[in-house]
Amino acid sequence: MSLFKRIQTNDQRSAAAITPVSTDGARQHDVTSLEVTHTSTVKTKSGTKRKPIDVVSALYDALGKYGAKPKLYSQEWARIPAVWRHSLDYNISVNLKSGVTIDFVNNSEPISFKELMSLLEHAPGDVELKKTTGAEIQNNATQRIRDALSIWKKATPLTSDSPPCRVARRYLEETRGLPGELSKKVYGQIRALQGDYGGVTLVLPIYQPSSNGNIIGIQRIFLTAEGEKYGDRPKAMLGTHFSGNKSGGFLISGDSSRFNKTEIALVEGFETGLAVNIATGMPVYVLYDTNGIKRVCVEYLSSLGVTGVLIAADNDDPDKYGVRAGQDAADDTAGRIIKESGAPVRIALPPRKYTEGKPCDWLNVWNKDPAATARLILSAPAFVAKQEDAPKVRSTMRSIFSAPKV
Repeated sequence: MSLFKRIQTNDQRSAAAITPVSTDGARQHDVTSLEVTHTSTVKTKSGTKRKPIDVVSALYDALGKYGAKPKLYSQEWARIPAVWRHSLDYNISVNLKSGVTIDFVNNSEPISFKELMSLLEHAPGDVELKKTTGAEIQNNATQRIRDALSIWKKATPLTSDSPPCRVARRYLEETRGLPGELSKKVYGQIRALQGDYGGVTLVLPIYQPSSNGNIIGIQRIFLTAEGEKYGDRPKAMLGTHFSGNKSGGFLISGDSSRFNKTEIALVEGFETGLAVNIATGMPVYVLYDTNGIKRVCVEYLSSLGVTGVLIAADNDDPDKYGVRAGQDAADDTAGRIIKESGAPVRIALPPRKYTEGKPCDWLNVWNKDPAATARLILSAPAFVAKQEDAPKVRSTMRSIFSAPKV
C-alpha cells in the first residue's frame, strides 16, 4: 500500500486486543518505593512524631526553585522535567501513590521517591520504604492504555454531524485556520466527545510504530463550547506515548498528485502536521512533542518505503539553560537518522517574522502566508551530519530506507 494511500483505520486499530507493552520504561523486577502515605520525622515539645508528606506538594516545592512545576496527568501519575541534567522537557514520570519514578529518556531502572528527591536536592525527611513490584508498575501502565481506549471508543469520528464533532471541526477550521475541504481526509481518523466540564474534547490517537500498530495512547485537546482552547493547559496525554523506547505517532497520508517524492515530514503537533500536509502534499508523521521526535522509530519509517526525512521543527525560545527544545530535538534526531541509516535529512525551521519575533511553528506561517509555507518547507536545506557521525554514514552500504516502495 502506497504511503500516499495509507489511511489508518480507527475501528480496526481500536478493536485490537490490548497487549502488555513496555510503557514508561517499566521493568518486571522489584523496585524500592514509598508507602502510599509518605512520612518524615519531626521534633515536637512532646518528642518526635511522624508527619505525612504529600508527594505532589513535595514535587512543587522541589521544582519551584528551578522555575518549574509538575504536570498532573491523572490521579496516579505526574510528569516532571529532569532539571538535574539541565532539561526542562517533561520526560520523568512519578507515581503519586507509590512514589516510583521512571526516566523516559534514559529508559533506566525505576528509582524510589527518596532517590528522586536526592536528585532534586530536596530531601523531605526520613521515609518509610516498602517493596513495590515491577508487575504493579506494568499493571498501572496497562490500565492507562485501557483508560485511553475507553475514551477513544466513546468518542465519535469527526465525519459525524454530532454537536461535539461540529465544535471540534470549528476549532480546526476557524480557530486554527485549517481549511475543511483539505482537512476532511483525516476527519474519519480523529474523534470528539462531550466533556464533563461543559466543553468538548478532541481525541487524537497514538499508534504503535508498526504496520499493524494498536492504539497505545491518546492526546486530548480540551475545547470550549465555542471551539476555542479550554484553560491554560488544554492538551493532555493518556495511555503511553512509547512502545519500548520508541515513540508512537499518527500518520497523515500524502497527496501524490502534488508531492511525488518518497520523503516524509516529522512534526510535533497535530495541527502543525496538518498545515504541513495541506501546504505541500507531503505525508506527515505526527509525534506529539519533542520527546516523540527524539525517539522516532527509524525502522518504522523504513517500513513505509520512504527514502528521506524532513523535520518540520518548531522555532522555540531558549529555556533558562539556553536549550531550544524544538531545534535541538530536530538536530539530535537528524543526526541519529543519518548515523543509523545514511538517509538524507532536511530540517525546515519556520521564520519568526511571521510571529513578530515570537516562537513560531509552521501553522503560524500557514495562517499568514500559505504559499510561502510550501515554498520554504520544500526548499529546506539538507542537514549536515556532525563529524563523529560521518564515519558510520560512509560505512553504511545499504540505507535502511532503501526498502522497496509498497
